[in-house]
Amino acid sequence: MNYQLFDFHCYDYQLWDDPKLGLVRGPDPRPLRPGGYITCIGAAATFGRFCDLSYPEILGGLVDRQILNFGVSAAGPQYFLENRAIIDMANQGDKVILEVLSARSSSNSKFKSIGGKNIFKHVETGKEYHERDVYPPLYETGQIDEAAALIDESRATWVAQMKELIALFEKPVYLLWHSKRDADYKENRANYGGHISKYPQMVNQDMLDQLTGSVEAVIYATKVGDPDTEFRSRYTGEPEICRVGQVERKSWGYYPSQDMVYDTACKVADAIAPVQANKPKPVLSSLLDAYLRDDAKRLRNSFRALISGISIDLTGHPASLLKTADEDDPRGADIIIVQQFSIGDSALAGDDRDIVAVCPARAMAAYATQATATKAKQRLRSIINSHLNPKYTYTQVSEQNPLILQENLFANPFA
Repeated sequence: MNYQLFDFHCYDYQLWDDPKLGLVRGPDPRPLRPGGYITCIGAAATFGRFCDLSYPEILGGLVDRQILNFGVSAAGPQYFLENRAIIDMANQGDKVILEVLSARSSSNSKFKSIGGKNIFKHVETGKEYHERDVYPPLYETGQIDEAAALIDESRATWVAQMKELIALFEKPVYLLWHSKRDADYKENRANYGGHISKYPQMVNQDMLDQLTGSVEAVIYATKVGDPDTEFRSRYTGEPEICRVGQVERKSWGYYPSQDMVYDTACKVADAIAPVQANKPKPVLSSLLDAYLRDDAKRLRNSFRALISGISIDLTGHPASLLKTADEDDPRGADIIIVQQFSIGDSALAGDDRDIVAVCPARAMAAYATQATATKAKQRLRSIINSHLNPKYTYTQVSEQNPLILQENLFANPFA
């Protein structure tokens, strides 16, 4: 499934295309340095659906590595066993972060998975079924023992396939439990939902214990009670609707929230590089955290500290183009603080105030994933300079507030 088709108005997943790999979630890391990148493999949680930043992208900034994000909708271990190009790419990198995948995409004696996803073919009739049409009807008709037996078979298939998949990697493998529930959960076999629980469906602690000897470590990133994600237009910041399956929704809580994704990236970084990790300076970490938590005040202060001292010439930009921007909405019109602008010969000459540059939220968060403050400053200087042209407007708010640069939110900050 191409999530970008459904989520375009709210999210830019920066998809890039490869002849062997197909569409891959960005940002595009090419050219790749052999042995210099980390491969993240998983399903929608790794892809980062409904998140401006996926956990792999944040992780890349935390440990200063290129990242390949092979998150694929509804993928089980069979999917990756059948797509060896992904395995080959992972084996040319440094490490592999393998998400604990759902077992509901695994085959059993009656239903064989098609392509390693949650579409099945009945072994006798050849008829195709979605997973929701395989198990729930058995519970609804009282055939609970038969359903439980098939689930146990799928679990056994999952364990065998996960072991086979892990064995194909020639690099260190870290298993990531990325879930809104604990692995050691109590099953309620009276109904389907209680039996398989939340993602990764059907997988329990006993199954994970069978894999621990094959991996470097199991990283637990659990957040019980993670809230729903409310959808907002990436152009206007207003509430928006996204399609989930066949239903249009204003919010959705199945996938990890952006806040949970950030926490997951930090836990993975601590696990794979506890000493060597080139984590952002405190100001960068604070900046990203403020962005994710919608804290406008901390966002302002973090950017002020981050890029203090950048000098940008506003020569030729008249003060006649004046307009006020909303500084208090860190999503719709995020703020970049740049201290000590060089005003030059413009109508604002002699007024050494701060300038607030308003940029799309997605661009701003990306700056925070830079591994060093120097890299972030270079990127910001380039972006701000490229946007200083007459189509943008300025205003002096008050003695207490800086000048404001309002950017057209439809502009591509990476153009």
